[in-house]
Amino acid sequence: MSTVHKFALWLRFENKEKVFDYPVQYQNMPPNLNNLAAKLIQRRLFRQLDLDADDIDFFDDYNHEVVNNKPLRGTILLEDLNVTDSKPLVIRFPFSDNMIEFNIRYMGSLFEITLAHSTGAWHTLLVNTREYTELQEDFVFVDQTTKKAIGTEIAFNYLMNNIQPNNQGQFVINFIIRNK
Repeated sequence: MSTVHKFALWLRFENKEKVFDYPVQYQNMPPNLNNLAAKLIQRRLFRQLDLDADDIDFFDDYNHEVVNNKPLRGTILLEDLNVTDSKPLVIRFPFSDNMIEFNIRYMGSLFEITLAHSTGAWHTLLVNTREYTELQEDFVFVDQTTKKAIGTEIAFNYLMNNIQPNNQGQFVINFIIRNK
């Protein structure tokens, strides 16, 4: 007779603040992140977006700090994760097949960053922007269409909800960077 193992896994969707516990149980083989993705894909949210398990990435909770942007390996066993309600496993997924093209102007220089339209777009934008040595200080993006400062994920998501993709299926955003 095999023993049933049970535990709760703390999760957070990347674009949300709310953390929730997800019950996990198994008998023989402990599940890994790939197995978790296959289970999560059955949720209504993912069915509406027509996503596959391969579309889901998992990250350590970065608490909104700008750190690396590398997803966890799918073969990591769930029981080996060190997650809590204050340090949950972060779930990233695409919103669409569209890309976001950022045209960013800073001190007379123009550079372009192209990212997937996903829950991780804000975080990935910050990680990519910090690669420029001169952008290690605190700064905000200023949207050139609305002239509004975009310094938080909430403001960024609001901006994204109010623009449409162009004919090539890209969201084009023109930012100027201002130091705080």
